[in-house]
Amino acid sequence: AWQAPPEASNYSIFISEKPYRLMTTQIEVRINETLVFQSFLQPRGDIVEQLTHQAVARTQLYLANYEDIKRQLEGDDRSGTGIF
Repeated sequence: AWQAPPEASNYSIFISEKPYRLMTTQIEVRINETLVFQSFLQPRGDIVEQLTHQAVARTQLYLANYEDIKRQLEGDDRSGTGIF
């Protein structure tokens, strides 16, 4: 289900699963050490599928917003000449 936004570059995605109570686990998705998605996961196929789509959507949105903000900060109106 994953497709990176076309303008996104230079990032790493980390997915971790930690045991929780009984049959439940905690899932975390991080981009460059920034937590972008966290949820508890039950061993049911429909819940796994739903959380997969949520995690992918939130990760794609984060990357798109991150690249947009980075582009705005690197614009001509934000760059200085170095002369005081």
